[in-house]
Amino acid sequence: MKFFNREKEINEILSVIESEPQLIYFIYGPINSGKTALINEIIKNRLDKSRYEVIYINLRGRFIEDYKSFIKVLFSVKKESFREKIKNFFKGLFFFSSKGFK
Repeated sequence: MKFFNREKEINEILSVIESEPQLIYFIYGPINSGKTALINEIIKNRLDKSRYEVIYINLRGRFIEDYKSFIKVLFSVKKESFREKIKNFFKGLFFFSSKGFK
C-alpha cells in the first residue's frame, strides 16, 4: 500500500523506536484511520529487522487509562474452566462445535 502524506508520522514513530526507551507509547486515532496499516508499513518496509524484534499485542476491546491498567491487561492470565482447557487442548486435532466433537 502506498502511503500519502504519512512521512511525518512514519519518521516520528521511527524516531521513538530508535531512541532510548523511557515511556510506553500508544498509537491511537479514529476507527479506520490507518493506524494498523501505518505500523505494518513501518514493520515490513522501514524497520531494520536485524536490530529489532517485533511483538504485536492486540489491545482492541480493552480499556486502558493509565500505566497500571496497561500492565494489568498485558500480564493478566485468563482462568479457564476445565471444559475450556480440554476444548483448547483438542483444538486442531478435532473440529469442536457447540454440539460436541465431530
